[in-house]
Amino acid sequence: MKTHNVSAHGIVVRDIRVLYGPNLYAYMPVLQIKLDIGPYEEQPGNNSPGVVERRLAWLPGVHKHE
Repeated sequence: MKTHNVSAHGIVVRDIRVLYGPNLYAYMPVLQIKLDIGPYEEQPGNNSPGVVERRLAWLPGVHKHE
């Protein structure tokens, strides 16, 4: 696993992979990103105001997936 030196607020991007073509997640190419969420690991996401809105702003198409 390759660590990328990208971090914000204690969250570190550990690995980014491009999965080409049909794969386990989709019939199209996708990015697989592994995050170390550090200080937020033991905290439920619904305890942080605006967390859903920030995720949707960062990944606008995610609300279309089931």
